[in-house]
Amino acid sequence: MNPLVLFIALIALVLGAVDAEAGIAGAALASAAVIAVPSNRRRLTDEAAKIHSDLTALRAAEPKDADEATAMATRVDELAKRADEVAGEIERENRLDSILARGRAAVGDGCDPLNVPRGVHSAVGGEKRRLTRYGKPHDFDSDDQAESVGRMLSDIAKGRRSQLDVVDGKIESRDGWSNAGTNTGSDYAPVTDLHNKVINKLNYQSKALQLSFVKNTTSNKIAVPKPGAVTFDFIDENTAATAQSPSTSSATVSVFDARGEVGISNNLLDDSPIDVAMEFADFAALGAAKFMDSVWLSGHTGKSISGLYAGVSAGRKFTVAAGSTIAPSHLQSCVGAIDPLVPFDQTAWVVSGAGFGQLLTAGNYIPPVIGNERPAPVVWGSPVYRVAALPTNVLALYGNFNFTTAIAARKDLTITPLREVRARENMTVMLLIMRFGLVNHAPEYCAAIIQGT
Repeated sequence: MNPLVLFIALIALVLGAVDAEAGIAGAALASAAVIAVPSNRRRLTDEAAKIHSDLTALRAAEPKDADEATAMATRVDELAKRADEVAGEIERENRLDSILARGRAAVGDGCDPLNVPRGVHSAVGGEKRRLTRYGKPHDFDSDDQAESVGRMLSDIAKGRRSQLDVVDGKIESRDGWSNAGTNTGSDYAPVTDLHNKVINKLNYQSKALQLSFVKNTTSNKIAVPKPGAVTFDFIDENTAATAQSPSTSSATVSVFDARGEVGISNNLLDDSPIDVAMEFADFAALGAAKFMDSVWLSGHTGKSISGLYAGVSAGRKFTVAAGSTIAPSHLQSCVGAIDPLVPFDQTAWVVSGAGFGQLLTAGNYIPPVIGNERPAPVVWGSPVYRVAALPTNVLALYGNFNFTTAIAARKDLTITPLREVRARENMTVMLLIMRFGLVNHAPEYCAAIIQGT
């Protein structure tokens, strides 16, 4: 990075902050300098990857004789020394990026904000992300972050790194990872970024995770307490009290491995690492969300998990006659079937595609207008969530799903490349393994509207 240009940029930022009248000129000069200064990050990242590859190869090689062993040891020392220098330069780049980011935020304060969709604001310094590439904004915090994740996936696909493994939110050492055992350093940043992005997207997309009681666990089995009835009575002074022993029970949640596969073009891996990161995070989270919602609502025979609808008693199922649609009376019946002391602000509607429009019509739905936000539809005070996993004849479920369902999830993520599965199509399949389980232990807090035949 050119020190003179950087110095000019920093001086301009200081002058712009001190002198109100000079603020516009200082901001303009700072912006120009930011655009003019070339970033060394790409060069440093590429050099670090090359050093990493060379060191791995040298350490794995067997020298033919003593002279070659000496030469190899000398080369290893040289590469190790340069690796430390590159790490220092990358840290310096990070500090300068932080300074420039604060400068850009200050410059942007006097400008009209871009009309960007919800959820695409950068977390760095409160700055609104400016588009630097074609297409919609991505959900990573920056292009650099997305690119580092994409390049990491490319390294995994090409065998430079054997496997990505996050266990209980911590990175496990694998062949090809530097800083083994410390879980720190620049090599680990893309792993953490990808893990967090997939989990965050999954939380946003899965209705089961949004509405159920979720327990983060490190074990393979947990017991979820189910409190029984609690009795109250007045206390009489100087009168012996009768001991109370509230009845309690528990539901066991077993955690299982869940598998998904994402096919990625090898050409895309080489040409556009940012798009690779977006594609993988989107597809992996979407596939996991669909599966989790399906297990929640329809169950899973192989793991002996009963779907939520299957546990709803006959007295809480209300039938819409064949050829008819949901009426206000059906909504009234559902609301009346739930314990009246259940917090009303915790109830929700979960509907199929067929029941979505019918429910909104029956509830005289008027869409809220809140700026540029797109809130969930609300019918009779409860939000409406459309899913694709309800049994065929079920139009809607209503209830407090935080009471009905418990989910246990481990903060584990494993990505393994399957290079041969679709090699003829010039693609690499990324095998994604996550761990979770659920139990619908209290379906009495749920009611259903079904379509008659």
